[in-house]
Amino acid sequence: MLKKVMTTLATATVALGVMAGPAAAHVVFGSLDIDSPASGTPTTVKVSGDVTCTAGEKFRAGVFLTQGASEGFGNDPGNNCTGSSQSWLATVNLTSGPGFTSGPAEACVRVQTGLPGGSTTHGANPQHCETITLEISPSPQPPL
Repeated sequence: MLKKVMTTLATATVALGVMAGPAAAHVVFGSLDIDSPASGTPTTVKVSGDVTCTAGEKFRAGVFLTQGASEGFGNDPGNNCTGSSQSWLATVNLTSGPGFTSGPAEACVRVQTGLPGGSTTHGANPQHCETITLEISPSPQPPL
């Protein structure tokens, strides 16, 4: 399962088309974090966290969420790095399985950084995984 998570994350982060440039961009070691609990519905979960990266660069976070047979992926829209700790927020959409439920889930986030206007990624893409708690509301029912 972990191999599948790593392969999916590697594929998904390449597909994000993150900004980069000729200089190596970076995330400060140990600054990548995932908040818990995360909330949402059985098909969409908002996952957030914090990261610190080099001022003047841009960053984007991609999140892979697994809970039993349910899996999902999402990303935040990207932000400018300030050089200080800052928040990211990704909307994770169910990609397979019966749906997310309240309880523990494994969340992995990978952050890419780079200079504005670039098209390739340079340097490492830090990844952080941890078990988080999901608080899931029932899907809304259509009116009768």
